[in-house]
Amino acid sequence: SANLIGIHLSNANLSQANLRHADLSQANLSYADLSYTTLRYVNLRNAGLAYVNLSVANLSDAKKWTNEQLAQAESLVGATMPDGTVMTSAAWEEFKQRCGQ
Repeated sequence: SANLIGIHLSNANLSQANLRHADLSQANLSYADLSYTTLRYVNLRNAGLAYVNLSVANLSDAKKWTNEQLAQAESLVGATMPDGTVMTSAAWEEFKQRCGQ
């Protein structure tokens, strides 16, 4: 439940971290490694997700995100999406094309 509003975590290695219920609104996470990270219930309002590795991350019930934000990520393959579905490689490619990359 950390308050990380506006924090700069560019290039940070947060792989396998537990950020459940964290407020990451307006955080700069570009180029960070968030693979295998628990991001359940996280607030992503206006968070910078450019080139973030979200492979196999758990984004269940994440809030205040946009498709355009998520499409900026390096990868979402294997991630559990906010709606509970798991992103496949094919679905990721389609998502990027549909939402802005």
